[in-house]
Amino acid sequence: MLSEEFLPSYLRNSPINKRKKNVYKSKSLPTHWNSMDCWPYINVIDQNGLNLKYNGPGRENNRHNLFLRCIGIGYCKSDVELNVLPGWVSDSIGYHGDDGRLYYGRGNGKMFGPCYATGDTIDDLINYELVGEMYPMCGMAINGECISANFGTKPFVFDIDNYAEVIFADAESKE
Repeated sequence: MLSEEFLPSYLRNSPINKRKKNVYKSKSLPTHWNSMDCWPYINVIDQNGLNLKYNGPGRENNRHNLFLRCIGIGYCKSDVELNVLPGWVSDSIGYHGDDGRLYYGRGNGKMFGPCYATGDTIDDLINYELVGEMYPMCGMAINGECISANFGTKPFVFDIDNYAEVIFADAESKE
């Protein structure tokens, strides 16, 4: 779901927001999962809309084999089918935990980062100025697998405010 009032702290002082006088106020940024817009096997399981659980067919859960874990997080346009992992179809992008690859609209991805699974903390940032209107997307393939999301309404584990400050300062120095 999107909220017009919400703006994460790390975007408030971005060069884009400074120059275009609060450009992000005209964009709706996600604050939680939309329970009305999920694949039937993925359910929002809390009142805050931040936790998802997969209850459906798929691989058996074997906690000793990381390659059986299959969670993908990413973004998609509003008309993308939600019954696949993000990035496997056009107009979607996704970071997959089973192989650490980034997929962008096709079934073969590029190495991107480490593998991850339930219990791991990962960051998944998007520059809305570059990709346009996209929505958070999650895909899972193991019955009982869960994820918790933080859309920036509470502090991140990663110090994103400091990171953004460094990145924005570097961008401004190159202008």
